[in-house]
Amino acid sequence: MRALAGLVISLLFLGFTDAPTTHIFKGDPSGISRFTIPVSIAKVARDRYLIADYEHVFLFNRKTADLRLLTVEMGSVKSKFIPTSIATDFVNDRVFIANYFGNNVLIARLNDDQKGLTITGEIKDSNTISPEGVAYSNSVVAIANFDGKTVQIFRLSDGEWKMHCTTPVDQAHGIAIIGKYVFSTSITDRRIHKIDSDTCAEVSSSGGIGWSAGQYLWPTSITQWDANSLAVSDAHTGLISVIDADTLSVKRQFGGNGPGITGLNMPYGIYAEDSDILVTNSFGSRLSAFDKATGRMTDVWSASPVWDGKVYSLDRTSLASERREGPYIRKDKTVTLNGKCYHPEYASLVSCSDIFDRIEIRPVNGIFLYMVEAVQLDGGVFAFSPSAPWALVFSDKSPSKPRPVEIGRDHWLIGEKVVGPFGVLDLDKFIPQQN
Repeated sequence: MRALAGLVISLLFLGFTDAPTTHIFKGDPSGISRFTIPVSIAKVARDRYLIADYEHVFLFNRKTADLRLLTVEMGSVKSKFIPTSIATDFVNDRVFIANYFGNNVLIARLNDDQKGLTITGEIKDSNTISPEGVAYSNSVVAIANFDGKTVQIFRLSDGEWKMHCTTPVDQAHGIAIIGKYVFSTSITDRRIHKIDSDTCAEVSSSGGIGWSAGQYLWPTSITQWDANSLAVSDAHTGLISVIDADTLSVKRQFGGNGPGITGLNMPYGIYAEDSDILVTNSFGSRLSAFDKATGRMTDVWSASPVWDGKVYSLDRTSLASERREGPYIRKDKTVTLNGKCYHPEYASLVSCSDIFDRIEIRPVNGIFLYMVEAVQLDGGVFAFSPSAPWALVFSDKSPSKPRPVEIGRDHWLIGEKVVGPFGVLDLDKFIPQQN
């Protein structure tokens, strides 16, 4: 089964090798420079989208490639502003923003000058805790509370948003609505949960941890694909799964984390249009569009040219299923540190002989190294992750005290070379000192 899943993913990669059209953002350079980790996207008007990154909200014009950092006027709402997800109400010109540390969903409107957002209200109760996702449909707001471990349904009644019902979903993250049903992803159980919005009863769920179709590692976003289907983004595999809204079974997959202009790097947010789907290539600091009919990446928007249009279709399985077991240990890759054999794993190096014996790779400057890759150095090991701008140099002389070095995000292991958006990294300058 694992080999079959790997074959399917590999065939997908081999099938689409054309480079997409690249676009450079236009606008105020100071605003564009803050576009680093986009995590969610939602349409607000024709060719215009709002993008959130846990700190800012941007207005993106797809037709002109204009990217504008929006000001945010909180008005009378006293709250921290940590935007994680956005939903829009086109009829009533409203924007709903999941506000993580504010423990609320902010109601906003885009100003007439298109330069800022004005907060006009909030939706919350005592159980609205760390909302990661928000969805809107027909006077219903559904909220995915990550730390609150619930999905909440609010309804508009007599001009007020009133909590209708709540369903337990551990570490709820992405959320979508089709008809009367609410669909939520869970990071804890790696499942998709289907909920009746009238009763908040769970109708069904599907999923589990893994790389195969119908399994997930980090399902962060879910959105309506068409009248009968949804799309789910998995940040840790980079795969976009199209699932049946009735059965929750997977119809097809495309995308995938990996190097090159066509590779994704932790796609947190997705928004489906009629003919394509927009993806926040989150730790690649860019946006990507895929054709819905073929699964081919058609367009990329970024602050500066990256990867020189290179396509690494044969190498994009760096993180694919046939190379990660358990499901995070890369057993096809070994390094030796202080005479001991290790495999790269998730935020760690794990002993080749005992999976419980490992070297934990702690966050560097508060930034986590997720899917770890490792390269043998003379006298040590160079460990890095595509999701982090910092790498760690481990020395045989002092393996418990690695030295952090800044390399920038979006680096990948291709053979024994560490390749990033601007070229091959010179590893010779990271050889540990032997004194």
